[in-house]
Amino acid sequence: MENASGNTAPEVIVVGGGPLALLTALLLHKQGIAVTITGELPPTNPPLNPELMLIGGDDILPGLFQTSLQQWRSLSSRIGIPPLIHTMPSQDLATSEGRVTKLREEALYDALGGETVTYQNTPSEFSPMSLGSKSWQETPVLVPSTQQILQQAVVAAGIPRLMLNPAALSIVNLTDPHLTMEDGSTMHARHIIFTSARALRRVLPPLGLALPLRPARGHVIMLQTSSPHGLPLLLQRLHRGHLFIVPVTANRIDIHYDAINDPAQSTFTTRHSANLVTALMQHASQLAPALEGATMLGVTTSRHWLTPDFFPALGPWPGLPGVLVGSGWGGRRTALAAGAAHILVEAVTTGTAGLDIHALAPNRFANGLWQVVKQPGSLTWQEPNIVKAANLMSPKPDYAINVNLTEAPKAQYANNVQQISKNITESAARRPTVTQTRSKPKIQTASVKSS
Repeated sequence: MENASGNTAPEVIVVGGGPLALLTALLLHKQGIAVTITGELPPTNPPLNPELMLIGGDDILPGLFQTSLQQWRSLSSRIGIPPLIHTMPSQDLATSEGRVTKLREEALYDALGGETVTYQNTPSEFSPMSLGSKSWQETPVLVPSTQQILQQAVVAAGIPRLMLNPAALSIVNLTDPHLTMEDGSTMHARHIIFTSARALRRVLPPLGLALPLRPARGHVIMLQTSSPHGLPLLLQRLHRGHLFIVPVTANRIDIHYDAINDPAQSTFTTRHSANLVTALMQHASQLAPALEGATMLGVTTSRHWLTPDFFPALGPWPGLPGVLVGSGWGGRRTALAAGAAHILVEAVTTGTAGLDIHALAPNRFANGLWQVVKQPGSLTWQEPNIVKAANLMSPKPDYAINVNLTEAPKAQYANNVQQISKNITESAARRPTVTQTRSKPKIQTASVKSS
């Protein structure tokens, strides 16, 4: 089989440029499968895996997380790249009564792939605003150069890379899905794997298929302190997103804010919000006094893509032979990439999955498998007394002391992100997902310490 250009067609086309696309291509190549990567360049912001500490709130994802962590740890020896995992002490801070209760519950079962999690019901030594915390002595974190290491590995492996985006997807017959590219050329393969949200948003609507994806803008603020800050990695979960204070060096700190549930950040622009940056700086110095007076070195932003139920779309698309999807990860795209790549490679080579991924079926938005979720599980907890809890965790905050700036919602937020069109014209979208699964044991370890 040849493409329009006259080149021999690959067995698999991977559409995308992030960690999932690169890892999937590398693992397929390792098995002797001809693979080509196409699509836009990857994001330039350094990969962060904050979701390593958010497993307790997301009911579907613990198994996928643990698989991903195991895969990340073994990649160095399997595909010949430098080690990608390092560890650091971390704390998940509770700054409201409801969050304290949630942390205590999570600490009983939120064992990060064998990592010991300890709950403290006393304020953190690093944050006088906290009422308690979950602590990790050795939180697994991906090195900032993960993306670059994977890109170099793709080049070293000789995997072809085309800087062309697909314009259309069609199924010629049951074994020949093909893409029409922006330049009018066509590409054929046994399997086409979409990890790019941009590509999916372009090729699915003409087929009458629904995979609603919306953007969420994230900010990273780089700070320099005049003296060593002495901070571990700190996490605070707010009603509209996740705030991370990530140590880089003794005097360098990065503030990451993923506003995944904030309508004001549901925007296609990657320009940073000056008001949000100012508020984040103020909030961080209150949360961690060691950052008071720090100098801002710069700001970067990134765009995440989310589904209405906040869970990714992963696996084969029923009714579209040879088409697989791994998209809609939000801020999880890096940490879960290794596990998702493992599942996609299994689907290509064996037609099976090592985990039950029915709840992540790409066509669930058409066949009614999803339920309306107002915010992700990792941000959901019950406040026992709303009067006492009217502080940083309040859904309607005073922005003078809160990072959740209320701005006019962008038009594409469509007033309510849960309201999506269900006018599906392609009967294939309604076909049930049939996936063979193999059970894998889930390792759970945790300890609870109370004063």
